[in-house]
Amino acid sequence: MTAYLQAPAEGLWKDRGKTDSDDIVIFEVMTPSMDVSDWRRRQGDLEHVFRQENIVVRYWTITLL
Repeated sequence: MTAYLQAPAEGLWKDRGKTDSDDIVIFEVMTPSMDVSDWRRRQGDLEHVFRQENIVVRYWTITLL
């Protein structure tokens, strides 16, 4: 796992016509296999732990050279 804690990333969203912002932390996990149902459960757990309405979990297949 890699954590991008110092990345210059900021999240913006609108709520009732007002724009709010927040710093974003990105965690990257590389694994040889993907269990989608397990990550859906983890996503809910992480939203609870970090008190977030939504946490984005994304995955894609890569080829290592």
